[in-house]
Amino acid sequence: MTAAQGYRPASLDAPVGVGPDAATLQEQFGTDDPASTRSCTTSRWRRIIATLPGRDRAILGTRFFDDLCQREIADRIGVSQMHVSRLLTRILGRIRQELLT
Repeated sequence: MTAAQGYRPASLDAPVGVGPDAATLQEQFGTDDPASTRSCTTSRWRRIIATLPGRDRAILGTRFFDDLCQREIADRIGVSQMHVSRLLTRILGRIRQELLT
């Protein structure tokens, strides 16, 4: 009989203490810590990028950290701009797949 009483819904606005300053049930729950989420995401990105071949990491670095355009990357590594575009599409697709798993 006692277990059956465990299914009574409680309002999140119900006071948890006595008096005018009593906290509500809602206030007792924790919230997401954005810094923790960001740290987890950053470490995941680092792990994924670390698994990429060196050339792929270099291409990502020149594109997104050195802010080079595809033509500049192509000149630097000795391929066509179109090939750099295909490489970036493949690399980013691989990263996307890793993030979704």
